[in-house]
Parts: sequence; C-alpha cells; structure tokens
Amino acid sequence: EHGAANWQGYTWADPDQLWRHANPDFIATSPTRSQHEIVEIKTSAYADEWGPSGSDIVPPWYLTQLLWYLDILNARWGWLAVLIGGNDYREYRIDSRNHADNIAFIRAQTERFWRSVQGGETPPIDGADSTYRTIRKLHPDIDDEQIEIPADLAARLIESKAAKEAAEISWTQSLALAADALGSAKTGTLG
Repeated sequence: EHGAANWQGYTWADPDQLWRHANPDFIATSPTRSQHEIVEIKTSAYADEWGPSGSDIVPPWYLTQLLWYLDILNARWGWLAVLIGGNDYREYRIDSRNHADNIAFIRAQTERFWRSVQGGETPPIDGADSTYRTIRKLHPDIDDEQIEIPADLAARLIESKAAKEAAEISWTQSLALAADALGSAKTGTLG
C-alpha cells in the first residue's frame, strides 16, 4: 500500500530551528492518504522489548527517535518495522497525536541542551563510542608532553580495563560452552 518516496537518504531540518535534524530511513506516501509517513527500519536480537505487531509497545529509544522525526517533519504517522532474531518481522504504526506530551518533553529537553551548547557549556562525557571519537577529534595532534592525571581517573582506567578483560574472557567462555552444548546443531533454543 505504501511506496517509498524519492526523499529517503536526505537530512531534513526544521525550517524554524535549523539545528533540529531528521534522517528517516524512508518517507512513505500513499494515494489514499494526503500526508507523508515516516518509516524507520530496525533489527533486534531480543523480542522482550517489543510488543505484538500492531501495538505501540516499542523500546523507548526507538519511539523517541520516531517522535523526533515526526515532529521535525510535521507528520502525523510513523512506522517502526523490526526484524527480531532474524525471522520475526513486526510492524508498529505510531500516531503522533497520541504522544503529544512525549513530543513536547523531547522538544523541551533538546532545546535546553542546544541552548547550553550554544552558551559554551560542555556536555557531560558519556560512554558512547561517538563521544570518545569526538573528543579525540578535538585533540588531533598528540605531542610528547606528559601530564599527571587525577588518581581517581587512573583507578577508574585500571578497574575498567580489568573489567573489560574479564568480560571478554567470560564471553569467550560462554561461546565455547554454547558451541559445546550445540555440538553439530546450527541453532539452539530456549523454551
């Protein structure tokens, strides 16, 4: 019923607030509907965060992304399509009118954040790989200087490295145990 318009792959901006961007996977059109609809396509390893197909029970981070796009593009309807575990396809149609409070909250929080950045406030450093890459880009030239780092940061680095190594060993051991349990079987199931 829906056809993908020739608008996918673009970055869209709110004409009144150009810092608000959206990068939808697709913008769907239909001859029976006058408005466009936003389509986001996802994959997930686990079904427990997704409701039945046709419901509006989706992970909050995906709902937030879709509501953000709906707001920027002034669209009423959005779709989340997900393939769970490689073989469980589900669709969720989200009506932005049912999420007016969420959209207002998202808008208020992002506007507050944008104002803080424009005011020169440095955002907090989180654990995202993109944050690390951004900080490295801020300091592209590494020289031979040596500086003293705070003791609590040094301790955190040492503890984090040990925890990472332990997690990697546990993961490899778990894979080996699973491979042993599977034997020559391709797939293992639970329940």
